[in-house]
Amino acid sequence: MKYGVLCAKNASNIGDDIQSYASSRFLPSIDYYIEREEISNFKSKNNEPVAVIMNAWWMWKKWNWPPSKCIIPKLISMHFTSWTTENWGSTIKHEILDGIGKEYLNSYGPVGCRDMDTLALLKKHNIDAYFSGCLTLTLPKQKKKKLKKEYVCAVDVDNCVIDKIKSTVNNKVDVKIIEHDRITDKERNDWNKRMKNVEDLLTTYQNAKCVITSRLHAALPCLAMEVPVLLVRDGNDWDRFRPYIDLLHFMSPQDFCNGKYDVLNPLENKKEYLSIRYSLIDSIKEYLSIRYSLIDSIKEFIKQTSTMKNQLKDIIKTKYTDEDVKNWQYDLMKNALDKWFYKSRDMLKEYNKTIDYLRKVEKENNDIKNSSSWKITRPIRTLKEKFQKVKK
Repeated sequence: MKYGVLCAKNASNIGDDIQSYASSRFLPSIDYYIEREEISNFKSKNNEPVAVIMNAWWMWKKWNWPPSKCIIPKLISMHFTSWTTENWGSTIKHEILDGIGKEYLNSYGPVGCRDMDTLALLKKHNIDAYFSGCLTLTLPKQKKKKLKKEYVCAVDVDNCVIDKIKSTVNNKVDVKIIEHDRITDKERNDWNKRMKNVEDLLTTYQNAKCVITSRLHAALPCLAMEVPVLLVRDGNDWDRFRPYIDLLHFMSPQDFCNGKYDVLNPLENKKEYLSIRYSLIDSIKEYLSIRYSLIDSIKEFIKQTSTMKNQLKDIIKTKYTDEDVKNWQYDLMKNALDKWFYKSRDMLKEYNKTIDYLRKVEKENNDIKNSSSWKITRPIRTLKEKFQKVKK
């Protein structure tokens, strides 16, 4: 069996690479690098089967679902989002979870979900699913270094949080300010370099006194590596974070800036993700920790696929044909374009209403710049510029 690792070539967020790094550690070999956004177009050599761990954020180019038939998937740590690429002209949301997209997931399921919102979404579409947790919780500890001076990491947090950290530590420890949006154009095609960057970043976190972050894929790796971590967010977008709130220490930026956390004496991480519960009746393990459940599930997948010697046609579980996929994707894109057209049409209607109002105000005022209505028409003129491209 050949093995492939998912990658997001055009991503700027190193969090995507941390996901890839987490899955690549389990693979006996990396024979293919598979672009997540082009997964339906992937072709292996001589149509050989390729085993792939499907932990990822799915996805910007939703018209490229489902994955290629030559991929033998492990559906685990998956996140399906309602975010769309509307700026690119797409309005596809959850349609990929119906029809052939749904058949694919049920054929290779059950689907391990990274978060509870994804689990609820798949259940709503009658897709067999369960909460698996995020694969970054399986990351090992990185190399410990002898430091000349301790440091704290501030990862993608508000300026007030950074200022509060600096005033609290008062030069007793260093403060490293880190951003996860860091992948450069030069690195996009250099997989080895990108993985080296991930290891360097994780090593930086490993040796920190504590990590203060708004990023899920800084918080969870730190949890896995047993580095004291605090999640600082305002709570407006908890969809991806909801299952991990009970596993992490967290607070709002306002509370942090009001001095409710001491970075010089960070709290020890919670241990719930490592806990093992036992049945009181028969002493059999009833619930294994998130971390070890993930590890055991992936190891079993590798064990099963490593002994497969069948041809691809004997392994495929889906029943649809290539022609069925093409027709389904065509309808998916057509419906998306129809939605985009009608949305643009409605935007034009609003634009025309705005222009009519502007003309009415201008007509009623001989000198609009000196009238009170000028304050109204200024933002309207801004709207006019905004909709000008749509009108064209």
